[in-house]
Parts: sequence; structure tokens; C-alpha cells
Amino acid sequence: MTDEQRIANLEAFRYSTDEARFLALVALHSGYFVRRQFDAAVDVYRGKRSSEFTAKLLDRGHARRYVFDHNRQVFHLQYKPFYEAVGDGNSRNRREHQPQTIKTRLMALDFVQAHPGTAFLTTAEQKASFFSVRGIPSELLPAKAYGRTGRPLSVRHFVDRSPVFVGPAENGSPGRLCFIYVDSGFETNSAFVTQLRHYRQLFQAVGEFDLIYVGTTRSCFGEAEKIFARVLSGDRCQPVSANDLHRMLEYFRDWDLLQRGLSRSFSREKLESLRDARDEFSSPFHDGLFEQWKRGGEAAVRAQLGAKQVSQGRFLRHVLPFNYDLFGTEEAAS
Repeated sequence: MTDEQRIANLEAFRYSTDEARFLALVALHSGYFVRRQFDAAVDVYRGKRSSEFTAKLLDRGHARRYVFDHNRQVFHLQYKPFYEAVGDGNSRNRREHQPQTIKTRLMALDFVQAHPGTAFLTTAEQKASFFSVRGIPSELLPAKAYGRTGRPLSVRHFVDRSPVFVGPAENGSPGRLCFIYVDSGFETNSAFVTQLRHYRQLFQAVGEFDLIYVGTTRSCFGEAEKIFARVLSGDRCQPVSANDLHRMLEYFRDWDLLQRGLSRSFSREKLESLRDARDEFSSPFHDGLFEQWKRGGEAAVRAQLGAKQVSQGRFLRHVLPFNYDLFGTEEAAS
């Protein structure tokens, strides 16, 4: 289903084109929204238009309003025909959620709105089809099994609903695949570790990709980046990026020549560079790889690391400029 078809389907519920476009965005990416997000979508600032829009949703029974601290309001699209209209009738976005999940959904919507014109992969079916076309089997996709004891399990993919998109082309090369993780601040680092492990097989199959870590100024980006490197390395050894692998192999060759007394042709700059590389690649882990290299060359090092050990993913940061500290004592309103 195209975006134009989704908008047309929602216009049939007597909403304007701008309103229908925003409703499609909310239904696909969050299920929840606040007024400033609608204002941004229609390019107004705290006008009466957002009040009229939300009143129309509430009067027609298409949304529910939640009131949090300081009378700050969050609106939830619970009307199932909306989700059917955008081709995602079984979406979990229409279900009620705890405050931490609501915050995550609002942050995801803010990220999507910060990237206008980006073609996001939205539904689980769309994501599965995208990777299938690229020859990646469904067994490698992040999945979760549902069911009761004694009954066949139902396997669902991409239940986390994290945004995915293909980034812009770089230096004539195709755009990198971008996966998103939203740090709501409610959960510990273990939630990030769990998500990375669910996606690790897909990351390995994709090869080069970006992981965009979305948070606020309070988010611990540095720690998250360390976790990203560790989990992608298989949790078994120090992570080695593709660039670091190239530099390490170059160091092995030069260090071997120096040890065998064959470094007379080295310039002063070369020797200084080798000294710096020695400081970087002199751990027990690297010493072991050096012994592997001496016995079997570059192929032996790559085999020791394994394809799963060489990270080709980039960790990127995205800081959202909004304050989400509205989740205090919750009061539901009709």
C-alpha cells in the first residue's frame, strides 16, 4: 500500500489531507501523539487548529486522551478501522501501553518527523518483504513466538516496531540500511543488549549498516556505543571493525619485518607509526592473533575472528530536543 492510498483511505473518515497524512504517520509509527507533533506536521504553532483536530478525534471516538502532570495531554489512536486503512489492521500500536512504552512511541514519532521525505519500512510485513527480496531468509529476522501450552506457536517478526530505512547514497555507493533504537530512559542497558542480540543475525546478513541510537541529552550514548561494539563482536572477544582489521594486519606485517631485522627501509615516520601501532595492538588478544598470522597469514586471522567477529556496523547518535518528563500520575479522560 502506498502513502497516497493510506491518505486517501483516511480522508474517507472526513479528515483533511494534512490531517489524514498525520494520522497515517501516527498509526504506522507510534499510535500516540502530542499536540506539538500535529502542529509540526501542519506547520502551525499552538494554533486552534490542533484543538479542533483533537476535539474531532475525541468526539468521533477515534482517539482517547490521557492527561499527565501539569495537564499535559497525550492522544492515542485506538480506532481499529484507522489501522486497517493504512494496511496494518493487527498493529499493536492501537493497544493501551504503560508510560515507558508511550514515551518510546512518542520519541520514535519525533525521530520520524525529523526525517521528512525518508521512506521508512513500517509494517512487519513490509520489512520482511524487503529483506526477502534481498535474499535474507526469514529465519534470520528478529522474531518472537506467541501461543499457549499445547497449541502451535505463532511466530511474529519485528514486534519491537523500531523504524528502519535506507539512508542516502554516499560517494556514489548505495545508501546504508539504518536501524533505530529508542532509549526512553526507563529501561536499563539490558534492554539494548536484548534488542541487539535479537537483531544480530540480521546485522550479520546485511553486512554494512548503521545503528542510530535515539535519546535525549540525558542518554548514556558512550556506554551504549561500547555495548554495541561488544554485542556485535559476539560477546567473545574485543570487537574489531573492518578498518581496525586492515590497520592491525598492516601492523602485523611491519612488526614481523622489524623482529626479523628486515626493517632497514623503514623511514622515521614509519617507525614512529609502528611504535604507535604497537601501543594499540599489544594486548594478549592481539598477541594471540599475531601468532595466528605468523602461522597462517591473513586468512588465519580472519578465520580466527570469524565473519561474525568483524563489525561492519556504525553506531550513530541522534539527540531529540524535547522534554519528555510528563509521565507522573496518570489520569485517563474520555
